[in-house]
Amino acid sequence: MEHARPPGELMVEGGPAARADARRKWRKQFEAFLIASGVSKESEEIQVSLLVNLIGLSGYEIFSTFTYLKDESEHNLKCLLTKFDAHFGTKPNITMSRFKFFSRNQEQGETIDQFVTALRLLSQNCVFGDLTDSLIKDRIVCGIASNTVRDRLLRTDDLSLAKAVQQDGARGRGSWRGRRWATPRDACASCGYYRCAGGDKCPAHSASCFVCDKKGHFAKMCVHRGQKVMNLSVEDDSSDELFYVNTLEDNKDHNNKEWFEIFVCNGKNISCKLDTGSLLNVLPKSLYLQLGYSLSNLRPFHKRVHSFTGNNIAIVGETNIQLFYKNTAYILSFVIADFQCQSVIGLGACIHMNLINRVNSININRQYNDLFHGLGKLPGKYTISIDESVQPVVCSARKIPLGMRDKLLCELQRMMDLGVIRKVTHPTNWVNAGDIRLCLDPRPLNRAVRRAHYALPTVSELAARLRGAGWFSLLDARSGFWMIELDDASADLCTAAARRLADTNSYAYRTVSTALVRYFMLKFVNT
Repeated sequence: MEHARPPGELMVEGGPAARADARRKWRKQFEAFLIASGVSKESEEIQVSLLVNLIGLSGYEIFSTFTYLKDESEHNLKCLLTKFDAHFGTKPNITMSRFKFFSRNQEQGETIDQFVTALRLLSQNCVFGDLTDSLIKDRIVCGIASNTVRDRLLRTDDLSLAKAVQQDGARGRGSWRGRRWATPRDACASCGYYRCAGGDKCPAHSASCFVCDKKGHFAKMCVHRGQKVMNLSVEDDSSDELFYVNTLEDNKDHNNKEWFEIFVCNGKNISCKLDTGSLLNVLPKSLYLQLGYSLSNLRPFHKRVHSFTGNNIAIVGETNIQLFYKNTAYILSFVIADFQCQSVIGLGACIHMNLINRVNSININRQYNDLFHGLGKLPGKYTISIDESVQPVVCSARKIPLGMRDKLLCELQRMMDLGVIRKVTHPTNWVNAGDIRLCLDPRPLNRAVRRAHYALPTVSELAARLRGAGWFSLLDARSGFWMIELDDASADLCTAAARRLADTNSYAYRTVSTALVRYFMLKFVNT
């Protein structure tokens, strides 16, 4: 027959089990092709030549390595197929086949018929015998995607494979046999919620919009919220390309931070927004017609465009338009939107027309090297006010592992170089000079501190004070409030030492530690 389709080339890659399985499938397809095409009635020599022709280059190399006994012939098809069987191996890996069978679950979008067919194919090399249908039924119960259907199958007495497939009649088949997995729904165009039931159950059904005073939608979904400027971005989709369109408010007086340029199109000046967040160039339909173009020149545009609210943006078509900018002609691809919006020049066109330039980051640290050494300090020094009636305490020192001693000594030296700590050579009231702590635990000290009350500034007060500010500093509290200095008397209260270290000196914190009470910071909030 002329319409018989020959098998593809034989796959010779992969492991032994995969090659043996590929060889068995290829042989069945080849034998079916011989019958369907009528070649089985031809001579053995023609059939062998057809096999060598269809088996591919890798298969031909294997064929050329075969050796034959006296009673064998390379022109005998049965002999040749037997040698291929011996080369690839005919014994299937039962353990691997059963592993694949018992690991198979229903995939997304797969119907029950497809699932059962896949299980039957996997069971061919499992040697289940009379248990094949029973095990396929069990695999359906374990691997079905719908928990509701699984519960219904588990409640069925004397469940068989036929009952599992036909469970609950048309209702069951409609719910899990022919239905694909649910795809994510778009946001409701009235309320903006993704789980909206729609109709009378929509929260915005009886709501009044304070933008247009109409009922049936929330203000955030109102289409009359000023003129729209489209900011387009692409999101990958498994089926087709999907463009999501964000909308921005556009007043008549353009914001100084927004970039607009004047272009000449068909002898007329048009203002376009330069939007580096957009991957499409957009013209509204009304402006396209005002420029003297015809809709008949548009090409179909098959990509979907959605707004951030989930509404579809109707695209009339796509076309190439010649623009002039600074006496230079550019041909750009535009999509024509059936929507009153601002004309947009996307990222690709902006780069092509040299409207924007990529600017590499500037190394500020190198330019102002003298400002990035040491610690940033707040003005003044803080004094810890102590309640003298509180009895001083001495906390037991913590043991330091031998492997950490060198690192701790290096850290002590680093903190001394930064001015965070200093050596203490005189005795203190709160810490025993002979048994001084390395890890400062100021909980007893916190209980003795007299709290100074400061009113925290409100957000509105901070916003008013920051108005017009152009430079800001970062307060890094990773290692403590090292930007707040302590006076000498307060530093003695924060003395620490490293017992059992090679360095037996005492150290006092010259800055506020992380664990000290938080209201040490309050005074400096108002500075």
